[in-house]
Amino acid sequence: MPERDSVRPRPYARPEALVVGAGPVGCLIAGILARHGYQVVVCEQRPHFIEKGIAEEGRTINLSLSPRGMSVLIAQGCAVHLKDFVVGMGARVVHPRHGSARRTAYGKPEWQNFSVSRRELNRVLMRDAVNRPNVHIEFDMRCAAIDFTRREAKFVTRQEGEIYISYDLLVGADGATSQVRNELSRQGLTQSRLRRLNATYKEFELRSGAGMAESDWAAIHVWPRNGFFLVALPNVDGSLRATLVISDGHAEHFSKLLTSAALTAFFRRHFPDSVESLRPVTEREALRRPAPLLTASCSALTYQDSVLLVGDAAHTVAPFLGQGINLGFEDCGVLDQLLSAPSHSLSDLLRDYGQRRKQAGDAASDLSLANFAELTEVRRLRTGTPLPVLVNFLGLSYEEVLRRYSGGSGLYR
Repeated sequence: MPERDSVRPRPYARPEALVVGAGPVGCLIAGILARHGYQVVVCEQRPHFIEKGIAEEGRTINLSLSPRGMSVLIAQGCAVHLKDFVVGMGARVVHPRHGSARRTAYGKPEWQNFSVSRRELNRVLMRDAVNRPNVHIEFDMRCAAIDFTRREAKFVTRQEGEIYISYDLLVGADGATSQVRNELSRQGLTQSRLRRLNATYKEFELRSGAGMAESDWAAIHVWPRNGFFLVALPNVDGSLRATLVISDGHAEHFSKLLTSAALTAFFRRHFPDSVESLRPVTEREALRRPAPLLTASCSALTYQDSVLLVGDAAHTVAPFLGQGINLGFEDCGVLDQLLSAPSHSLSDLLRDYGQRRKQAGDAASDLSLANFAELTEVRRLRTGTPLPVLVNFLGLSYEEVLRRYSGGSGLYR
């Protein structure tokens, strides 16, 4: 790092824990660390969420909270604040190309996932974090470099230029393109891989169709097709947030869908039952660039007794099974359990965390990619317990679910 002679020091004492990233996972882990006695500073690259709002930018995929993620929020006392922002989904509605939609309940009344806006979830968890006296959040702070030996991170701000913050424990919660992970990799402390999947996505708003029963609306809706698919989750206002995913090599590429007329014709051709409920698409929406789908992994999620990665920074999984947020919250829950029963050194504790969550992340990634086959009808699945039920409702680890999935063949036993 360069000399810091001209850099103004921070006006607060050295934090014990520095969290990079104030997304849902970053805010949750900040609250957990605070509860375990850490003085926590969270640094976020984006502007203030609560004061300025979170820009949608057409990329605000609704999140599906399963019992995996929800159980962690309940344990941390955060779930109660979400009651006005979530919609319970106890079933899956599959919309075939021809014929009527088929609704399949997950099997038990208590088996539900919960649709929630990423924006509202982030606000709830951020408020929970900042309400703790030993948590402080800084915005417009871009992490530029990290000295892992000196335990010091360099940030660049628009107002104050370069700022250096020391830490005892550094948590990378800064998403798929994590700077903390990149710095660990660049300095040879882990090996990481960021990969762009051969597919892109756009989002649309659907109004629930006339006469649609509440039980049908309050479900995850899937339009599986050959090489692309549409998936929609319910919003509390009665609408559906839909995501269209198209494989790069498919004939119906987004490059051919750059006008509202072309998009409407595409929906009428492939998703005819959605046309009546599709919000009118403006030319601006049609011209919006599709977003890439990324996966990321790394060989080690921790470094000595001072650094760990959580959430997408540790393992970015494909969104085809809705596990990203649940995997990240599970990371937080496992760390909370380990900190609650410290039977060994912090270095050993972090090593235990890293080994366990590395295995879980790898398994979740494999399962998410396997579900892509079903959504795009690339491969027919044999009879057996549906993958979403195995993953979400049976209390199984990701590793056990993958083991029950037949030998990596992608077919159920």
